[in-house]
Amino acid sequence: MKMYSLSCKDMDMEKCNYVAMGETKDEVIKMASDHFVKAHPKEANEAMEKMSKEELNEKMMDNIVEKDDEEDM
Repeated sequence: MKMYSLSCKDMDMEKCNYVAMGETKDEVIKMASDHFVKAHPKEANEAMEKMSKEELNEKMMDNIVEKDDEEDM
């Protein structure tokens, strides 16, 4: 089974250990977006001033890590 993850560190937020994990990329983006807005409101506002929601989603999509869940094999 493939799993996807995206951490704040993947998005250059070095001081945050949050990792969104899910079975689909869309699920991971939703979780990461919700976390970003709630936990990092200043950075979220700055990002939204610099790029559109679509551009931000594309940046997140580019940074998603795909992993095989070896325990299910």
